[in-house]
Amino acid sequence: MVSRVASLLAVLVCTWVSPGVPSLQSSVLRVKVLGTRYQPVGHNILFQCVYANGSAIPVDVNVLWEKDGATIGSHSDRVRIVQRAQAHQALVIMNSIVSDSGRYSCVAGGQQSPEVEITVVVVPEPEVSLPKKNFTCVSGESLFINLILQNVAAFRLTTGREDISQERYHYFSRNSTLVIHSMQQSDDGEWTIHAGNAVGFQTANFSVVITDNTNMTSDSSRNSNVGLIVGVTVGSLMLLLVLLLIALVLWWRRSRRSVGSYKLEG
Repeated sequence: MVSRVASLLAVLVCTWVSPGVPSLQSSVLRVKVLGTRYQPVGHNILFQCVYANGSAIPVDVNVLWEKDGATIGSHSDRVRIVQRAQAHQALVIMNSIVSDSGRYSCVAGGQQSPEVEITVVVVPEPEVSLPKKNFTCVSGESLFINLILQNVAAFRLTTGREDISQERYHYFSRNSTLVIHSMQQSDDGEWTIHAGNAVGFQTANFSVVITDNTNMTSDSSRNSNVGLIVGVTVGSLMLLLVLLLIALVLWWRRSRRSVGSYKLEG
């Protein structure tokens, strides 16, 4: 009888939890980050250290923060460790940079678990630059565009509301050139470049005018005829100028001879 009472008391002692003290399941720690694990450069990153059931850690419990296994101190102007009553224990990284990427974890009261770690990647926002926005291309030929992409993971082209097949264009990052093959009359109009990465998207617009081969041929022949006419005209003027100079030289010589003979007779 005594042994049974002792066993019952032991069970009650092991299963009783005093008010305000988290249970074994709730005392497992968890790190939350505001937003996604991909954060844009220049934004503030907020981490929260909570119990697995979502309840806040009491302010009197000492919380340490680590990045890639090293303790984070509050000595940096960009780092704030927040410990307030009736609030989550928090770590704030302000004006984030790429080197802030890493594995973040928290230790509360000397307790840590594998679920406490979270990886954050700080990514610069994508940039798209088009030095020139108006292009002319002959039907059936390829269009070459100077396109500068920075921090871009993927991009696509659209004209109107239609996506352009990726087989029609290639981007050469070495010389920042976008080549669109086999331009047709239906490609005449406004185009849009959609470029993005894990933290956002950027767009850039440009316009294309498609010309016909026959028009280009007639224009070139017309230009050649105009060039021929201009050349003949310039040549005629030059010949006339030479003849005029010769006439002036002959007149000047005759004038001198006349003056010399007049002096001898005198």
